Amino acid sequence: ILSGITLLGVGSLPFRFIDMDTSYTTILFVMVVRGLGLGLFMMPVTVLGMNTVPMEKISRASSLNNAIRQISGSLGIAILTTVINNRQVFHLAQLSEAFHVASRTANQFISEGQKLFSHAGSVPSLAHLKALVLTSNVVSQQSFVFAFDDAFLVLALICFVGVIPSVLLKPAKKEPGRAQHVMLE
Repeated sequence: ILSGITLLGVGSLPFRFIDMDTSYTTILFVMVVRGLGLGLFMMPVTVLGMNTVPMEKISRASSLNNAIRQISGSLGIAILTTVINNRQVFHLAQLSEAFHVASRTANQFISEGQKLFSHAGSVPSLAHLKALVLTSNVVSQQSFVFAFDDAFLVLALICFVGVIPSVLLKPAKKEPGRAQHVMLE
């Protein structure tokens, strides 16, 4: 359990530094690490919990386990979605403040975009408008990427906080005549 939650947290940290240029191979490798961590964490926790339930209540416990897993997953998605939405608004405001029309960097970017669209055949006024839209899209995309970076940091922190209770988990006491591992329905 400890190795699984630690791998899940460590596998979430690289996503904190992801950007629009991150390679597919890098993302795949990190996802494999996260998947291993999830597998090494979830199954032992489930087995540990089910082994503490009396045999006559196994079917109820299995149903309750499935319901709690589904509800917890939905709650986790809702929390991370809220983090992403709030942080995107925050980063969009920060980037817009730093990348306003009067800034030198913004003017250079718009000028280069305008040249690009002019060479592609747009009239100057349309090329300028397209460059402004391109600038706005780049700022929006970057704020979205930063928001996901923050969400993965929150996820990693939750995993690392989860290390504490995972250290405290102890195997259930064996009941006489009961098998060590319970098959889930």
